[in-house]
Amino acid sequence: MASSRNAARRWLTKAGQDLAAAERVICPPPLPGVGCFHAHQAVEKSLKAIAAHLGAEEIPRTHSLLEAADLVRRLGRSVPFSDEQLASLDPYAVQARYPDFPEPSDHAAAEAVRLAREVFAWAEGLISSG
Repeated sequence: MASSRNAARRWLTKAGQDLAAAERVICPPPLPGVGCFHAHQAVEKSLKAIAAHLGAEEIPRTHSLLEAADLVRRLGRSVPFSDEQLASLDPYAVQARYPDFPEPSDHAAAEAVRLAREVFAWAEGLISSG
């Protein structure tokens, strides 16, 4: 159990770093694409932190937030975010890093970061409570 707690905290630390990066780059002058990428990463790592906390033997190497949320559900924890909310961030994981992907709006970036804050806070609360 101690190793799953340690793994969960390591994932959560990485999620917090991505969240901090996302928050910084959406401030003026905003970099919405970079903010969306880091918001996605914060959500992905927060979900993986919860999976580790719940005792997942292996954390899959996927960028799909739906797959990460499904893993959390299979481990017995409901996810208080809709699949639509989570799926809205998935394009920012890979496609948004390429020049042919349309730059997200400042509003889209702010919404992505808002969701990342909520998911991170949820994960932090679960992991901190034991």
